[in-house]
Amino acid sequence: MKSKHAFRALVLLLCLLGTASIAQKQKTFCRLVILDARLEGQDVTEYYVDRKQFLTLYETANGEIYFANVSGTTDEQSFGRIYNTKWESGKETQDKFPYIKYDFKWSYINSYDKKRGTGTVQLFIIKKPQGNMFICTMVLENLEQIVYKGYVEGTLDLSGLR
Repeated sequence: MKSKHAFRALVLLLCLLGTASIAQKQKTFCRLVILDARLEGQDVTEYYVDRKQFLTLYETANGEIYFANVSGTTDEQSFGRIYNTKWESGKETQDKFPYIKYDFKWSYINSYDKKRGTGTVQLFIIKKPQGNMFICTMVLENLEQIVYKGYVEGTLDLSGLR
C-alpha cells in the first residue's frame, strides 16, 4: 500500500515538474489588459473587468504561436494556435498614431467546458505617447462578435508573429 502511494506521489511530482518546465519555455509576446468589452454591441465590460480578464499571445515550447483569453480570477481560459497570420504597420501622421495590425485565424479550446471552436481575430496595437493601446475584434464561428479595448503590458515584442 505504501509503494502505491509513493508511486502516485512520484507521478504527480513528475507531472508538476514537466508542467513547470513547459511553462518556463513559453515566450509571452504581450499581455492585453481589457478595459472595455462589447458583445454584439452590448456593453459587457463589468463582467470582464471583475474577472481581471486579459488576452495574451505567446509562443509554446514547440514554436507554435498561441492566443488566449484568460480570466485572472478563475484560471479559466480559451486558448489555441493561431494561423494564416497577416500583418501591416502604419506610420505616425498628423492625424494618426503609429500602429500594427494583425489578422489571424484562431483554433481554440475552452478550459472550462472543453468545447472547441475557431474564430477570426483582428488585433490593432496603437502606439500612443502615454502607452500602447489595443483594439481586438473577434468573430467566432457562430458569427458572434466580441470587441475588446485596453492597454498593453509588457515589451510588445511581436516579431515572432511576422
